[in-house]
Amino acid sequence: INPPADLTLSCQEALNYQPNPLAYSNELSGNCLDEGSVEGIIIGESEVCGGSFNVQWTYTDECGNTLFHEQVITVAPTDEPQWINPPSDQTITCESAFEIQPSMLEYSNGASGTCAIAGNVTGTLTQNFNTCGGVIFQDWTWTDSCGRTIAHRQVLTVQPQAPAEWINPPVDLTLTCTEADNYTPELLSFSNGAIGGCLIEGSVEGVLAINKDACGGSGTVTWTYTDDCGQRIEYVQQLIILPSAEAAIIDPPGDISLSCEAAASYQPSTLLYSNGANNSCLVAGELTPNLIRNTNSCGGDLTVIWSGTTDCGQVLEYQQVITVLPPEPPVFISLPIARNLSCSEAENFEAPVLTYSNSATGICLVEGTVEPSYTIQKDACGGEIIASWTYTDDCGTALTYVLAYPVDPAPTPVWTENIPSNLTLTCTDFESYIPPLLNYDNGAKGFCQDSGSVAGVLIQTPDKCGGTAIVEWRYTTTCGETIQERQTITVT
Repeated sequence: INPPADLTLSCQEALNYQPNPLAYSNELSGNCLDEGSVEGIIIGESEVCGGSFNVQWTYTDECGNTLFHEQVITVAPTDEPQWINPPSDQTITCESAFEIQPSMLEYSNGASGTCAIAGNVTGTLTQNFNTCGGVIFQDWTWTDSCGRTIAHRQVLTVQPQAPAEWINPPVDLTLTCTEADNYTPELLSFSNGAIGGCLIEGSVEGVLAINKDACGGSGTVTWTYTDDCGQRIEYVQQLIILPSAEAAIIDPPGDISLSCEAAASYQPSTLLYSNGANNSCLVAGELTPNLIRNTNSCGGDLTVIWSGTTDCGQVLEYQQVITVLPPEPPVFISLPIARNLSCSEAENFEAPVLTYSNSATGICLVEGTVEPSYTIQKDACGGEIIASWTYTDDCGTALTYVLAYPVDPAPTPVWTENIPSNLTLTCTDFESYIPPLLNYDNGAKGFCQDSGSVAGVLIQTPDKCGGTAIVEWRYTTTCGETIQERQTITVT
C-alpha cells in the first residue's frame, strides 16, 4: 500500500536512514483477506562523496504469489567543507611583518560520522615587503576526497616602518648675548622605538641660524632627518636672544665741594660707559657733559648732567652736584693793639681805618676798608673808648674787631701858688687875719681841665691865752682825689 517512490538523501540523512515497514493487502475480507507489512531490506551503501543504495520489500503469500517493491535512494555527496573563521585582510606593522609565521586554518563541513570532513591546513606565506612597507599573502588550500577544493587568501598590508621621533627634543631657549656667541647645538637623537630590521635610530647635528646684535635678536636650531622610506622629521628650537647686559657708567664721580676759585675754572670731562662685554655684545661709548652754573659771589652749586642713549635705546643719565663753597671770609689786616689814652687824647681820639681781604682773586675776591664806630664810656675820671670795626659781606659773613682803649683820668690838680708859710701872730693880728685864696690847676684843657681856688679854713683856733691856729686848704676832685695844704699860725 503506497509503496515509497525513489528519493534523494543527504549524506547525513542517508547515514541515519531506516526504511519504514511497507503494508500490503488484497483488500478482501474474511478468510480471503491477506494483509500485513514487510520490513524493507537495504541493499548496498553510499560513500561520503555520494552514491545510491536500494531498499527492497518482498512478500510471498501462502499461495506462492510474490509481492516485490524496490526503492532507489540516491545519496548526495556530503556537504563541502568551509573554512572556520577565515582571517580577514589586515594591516600590520613593520615589526609584525618580520615576525609573522604561517598559521593553521581549520575547515569543516559541519557533518558527523562518516559524513564529516574536518581538519586544518597550514598557510603558505608569499612575502613582498621591506621596511618601507609592502604586502604579505597567506594562502590556505585544501581538496577533499571528493575532489572539491576550497581556498582562502589573507592579504596582510605591511605598513612602512614607524617614522622616527626625536628623543627629548630641547625646549625653546632664552640665551644671553654672550651665551649666544658661544652656543653650540647638541646632537639630537631619534628613534622609532622599533626592533630588528624596523629599527630607526641615530642622531643628527642641529643647524644654527642666529640673527642678533648687542641689542638682542633671535635664532633657530633645526634638526632634520629623512629615513630610507622618505619619511622626514624636523624639529626647530626657537632661540630668544636677550639684549646684552645694560651699560653702566664707568667710575661716575660723586658729589663734591669746590672752593670758589676752583669752581670758577671747573670744566667737567666726558664719562665713559660700557657693559663689560666682548665682541658683538659690547655696548660702549661716552657721554658729553652739560654744565649748569647756579652760583654767585657767595657760592651756590654746579650741576653736571651727562646723558645719552646707547645703540640699544638704553637711556643713560648721571648727575653730579658740586657744592660751590662761599669765598674764604675776609680778615682784617694789621690789627691795631690797645693802648692807654690820656684824658686829653681821648677828647679827639680816632681809631685807624681797617683794611680787610680774603686774599682771593677774580670774582672770589672780597676786600675793602671799614671805619670804626665808637662806644665812649669815660669822663674826667677816666674810662674807656671801645672802637668796633664791623663788616658783613654779601654772603652774610660778619667780620668784627673790637678794641677797648683805656682812658686815663685827668691829671690830679696841684697848687699853683706858693703855699703860705707858717706864721706867728699876736692875738690882735690873728683876729683880723683872713687866709688867702689858694689856686689849683691840673694843667689840662677843655673837658679834662680841673682848676680853681680854695679858701683857707681854720680847722683849729686858739683861745685868749694864745695858742696854735691851723688853716687848711683842701680840694677834692670829682674823681675823689684830694689835695690839701695846712698853715700853722702861732698866736701870742
